[in-house]
Amino acid sequence: MTDPSPFVDSTLAPPIPRIMFDRCHDRLVARLSGSLDVYTAERVSESLGVIDPASEDLVIDLTAVRMVDSAGLMALRRMAIRFERCGHSLLVQCPEGPVCRALAAASGTVRLRMALDIDEPGGPGEGTPGPLASRVGVRSA
Repeated sequence: MTDPSPFVDSTLAPPIPRIMFDRCHDRLVARLSGSLDVYTAERVSESLGVIDPASEDLVIDLTAVRMVDSAGLMALRRMAIRFERCGHSLLVQCPEGPVCRALAAASGTVRLRMALDIDEPGGPGEGTPGPLASRVGVRSA
């Protein structure tokens, strides 16, 4: 068997999504950038899998994510179930745009809790539901 690496163009490989962690209003926030799709969902799940769902809630900020597909949506849902089973929440933050529309389109099969604007005073879960949460009936945090 020949080694395929000399024939693989590394510029065609899917980019590895970036994940930056910080805290906002006493919540852990994972800010993703890039794409959350069939090529990257497993790596994102592995990276976020180190967070103990029994210890705190997690907000996943998708503001800098340009595209999400069904594999990405299911990865988010599996993470949300993991947090719910431990008595905590996984909240998703995303602005209006293609990612928000993908979440809305999948709302019948992929139920995710939407966070409010995490950078606003009061933090996620306070105030009124964001536009996606009110439009598709997703429980807001």
